[in-house]
Amino acid sequence: TERRLVEHGPGTLLKSSVAVLSNTVGNGQRTVVISRAAAGATSQHYSIPSTPGDINLITAVGTTSALS
Repeated sequence: TERRLVEHGPGTLLKSSVAVLSNTVGNGQRTVVISRAAAGATSQHYSIPSTPGDINLITAVGTTSALS
């Protein structure tokens, strides 16, 4: 899912703007290749900077779809 995050909360669920190009597993490792436009789909989506630099990223792993 894509979310507009808030401090200490799940934030707002956004319409997906990511296309999964491939999703493979080999030797116990999953590789997912995704694509999306640099400009956010809406004002709530993150726009990727056009200049090199750091991007803050949060990923999560779980066994259910519930946020906690």
